[in-house]
Amino acid sequence: MAYPGLLNFSSDYRSTGLFWEMHVGGAALDGFLALTMPFAVRLLWTARNRRRWALGCAITLLGAYAAVTTFSRIVLLAVPLGLGLMVLLQQLQAASGPTRLPGAAASPGVARLGTAALLLLGGVAAAAAVFPSSGYRGMLALLGAIGLLLVLGPQLPALGLRPKLLAVALALLLAPLLLAAAAVPKGPYLLSAALLLLGLAAAVLAPRAARPAALAGPTPAALRVAAAVCLLLALASTLQVAWFWGVPADAALWHAVPPVAGVAGLLLLCAALPVAPWPASLRWQAGLLAAMVVGAAVVGVFVGGAYMSQRLAEVDGDEHGRLQHWREALQRVPSEPARWLGVGLGRFLDHYAMDAAPADRPGDIRLVLADDAPAMRLATSKQSMSWGRLLRLSQRIHRPQGQLTASITLRTTDRPQLHVDVCLKHLLYDDGCQAAGLQVLSKGVAPGAWQTVRLLLSARPLPADAWYAPRFTVFSLSAEGAVQPIEVRKISLQDASGRELLDNTDFARGGARWFFSSDRNHLPWHAKNMAVHLLFEQGYLGLAAMLLLSAAALARLTLGRARRHALAPTLAGALLGFWVVGAVDSLLDMPRVATLFLLLTAVALSLPDSRPRWR
Repeated sequence: MAYPGLLNFSSDYRSTGLFWEMHVGGAALDGFLALTMPFAVRLLWTARNRRRWALGCAITLLGAYAAVTTFSRIVLLAVPLGLGLMVLLQQLQAASGPTRLPGAAASPGVARLGTAALLLLGGVAAAAAVFPSSGYRGMLALLGAIGLLLVLGPQLPALGLRPKLLAVALALLLAPLLLAAAAVPKGPYLLSAALLLLGLAAAVLAPRAARPAALAGPTPAALRVAAAVCLLLALASTLQVAWFWGVPADAALWHAVPPVAGVAGLLLLCAALPVAPWPASLRWQAGLLAAMVVGAAVVGVFVGGAYMSQRLAEVDGDEHGRLQHWREALQRVPSEPARWLGVGLGRFLDHYAMDAAPADRPGDIRLVLADDAPAMRLATSKQSMSWGRLLRLSQRIHRPQGQLTASITLRTTDRPQLHVDVCLKHLLYDDGCQAAGLQVLSKGVAPGAWQTVRLLLSARPLPADAWYAPRFTVFSLSAEGAVQPIEVRKISLQDASGRELLDNTDFARGGARWFFSSDRNHLPWHAKNMAVHLLFEQGYLGLAAMLLLSAAALARLTLGRARRHALAPTLAGALLGFWVVGAVDSLLDMPRVATLFLLLTAVALSLPDSRPRWR
């Protein structure tokens, strides 16, 4: 919301969250989502009251949005696989008989799951048909009509023929409302929203009005007729929204006709059936609609912007690059004992920096003593770096006012190109910058002598923030084209008022407040595969130990003694999803995520035996 906007799927801005590990890429958020999404769904599934259910629904929807906006191809595979295993194990658990374990999730039943799956596929397909030409407005209008049908459908068999015909007649009489709405600015949107809200209220209140203790008011039949009228008009309004918003209007209208006709046909089927076509539970209906919204979000990601399509088109090239990276990583294991015991924790980058081809090295930033004073030494990559691949020394600052001036005290024997930028940024991917560049010349300065250079940043003001979504401001220093390292003793950044914006400018407190990042060049920091990572750091023995732990945990949860425990399906889905992400990312070099994974593995191995014991 703060940077590209909630519904911007064209910008190559990927969600990062509060995971500092992603300053050099990585997949901390991917692994965390794979581990935790099953628990969010379990909270939704086992909620015993409306407040808890609403909380679970909100968390699940936000988690699904986060998974989608990572634009990570492996997350879109790992999370559904983990949830699929969770649902399968839940069904097997329910089929094996009732469990007395606390917190067990009630099984939705195979028939309910089949009905839900068919409706979900139909709803997502309808959204996909409408979205390309009618956008989010047309898709939301259609999903709203489907949601109203989900609530009203089980109630229609209770209506007689006359009330049903009355609903059709009233809808025809009120059809001129559509013409009136077209004459009002944004009228079709307002009418569609009003119809859906009124219809939903009537459909929800109808079962309550049928209770013996209900207060005097509209009869259940009258409320259901009102809801049916609203639904019929809402379907017509969906076509009007498509015409009003779509470009070109006639094409958008024709694209919207088949899905709207499909929803209308399902409405007729519900009216003709003698029994309810799906459960009358509001929780079941709301959960299914939430799943449709998630599916529609996925449609928006793939259709609403070119970035995800571009990433899918790059799969073949990425696969070749990853395979080559894995081979080179294993070739850097120095000796036979290291193949069994590993090179050591956290040693991947050291060996990469020493052994990689010069053109592949990302550069280096480290604190050193220079003439008995602390300084930051910057070594640049030997290859030409694009803007996103530069290795940056960064610090968060307050939002500057007016013209910015950077002053840098440094020494070098080379002629590097310095880059200074102040950007709206969080870890990766900027959203507007003030920048300046300078080729450091030694004219008039002896090689290796200290000199102070000044840069005026572009005067273009940074974009303003929305009050509800403030953005971080980050100062960054980077260099390229230097054969020899650059030693920086002091960095100063002042705005037009002369205010100093940086802290620890002379590194007297070491690296405090300073951080490094690389937006695009991520391979040098990670093996990018859990198995390769374990082989490199802990050798055959470490890999075997981790595989045995995970295999034992999954076997215990799926086929073993803990398979009937209430947590077994959730834990199994989480661990499977994590390993799927681990097929293309290291994950275990991120302490918080690795700790969570190991703790969940330990919980899986220590769940109490769910079988009855002999006395």
